[in-house]
Amino acid sequence: MKTFNFDIFTPEKQFFSGTAEAVVCVAPDGELCVYAGHVPMTVALKPGELRFKTGGQWKSAYNSDGFMDVHQTKVVIFLHDCEWPEDIDEALTRREIDRRTEQLRNLESLSDYRRTEIELQRMMARLRYKTSKSINID
Repeated sequence: MKTFNFDIFTPEKQFFSGTAEAVVCVAPDGELCVYAGHVPMTVALKPGELRFKTGGQWKSAYNSDGFMDVHQTKVVIFLHDCEWPEDIDEALTRREIDRRTEQLRNLESLSDYRRTEIELQRMMARLRYKTSKSINID
């Protein structure tokens, strides 16, 4: 199978750099799969699960909102946050959801409300991803 250069960046680090055979992510209008030679495009990404095949094996990570820039020989993804399932602290994430939910009740500014709402949506997607990866199906 053909490969392409693949990079994932967050503001803090380069999360992944290498080659990939396929990338599957969640766009606003549904799941999107990209292979080598895909038509060039830039697409927004929703928080959820990012899967990619590298070295013949599928890898999976939580991704926040961001965007993906696709070219025929490379794909670059820019995200607010990206984490491997084993790096997500479920208890901490639940506490952050509770904290942000309480913040929403006390905010008076529309811009503060919207920012906190977006952060809450990211945390909830992160928790959904983590709990789905904790379920073992034999």
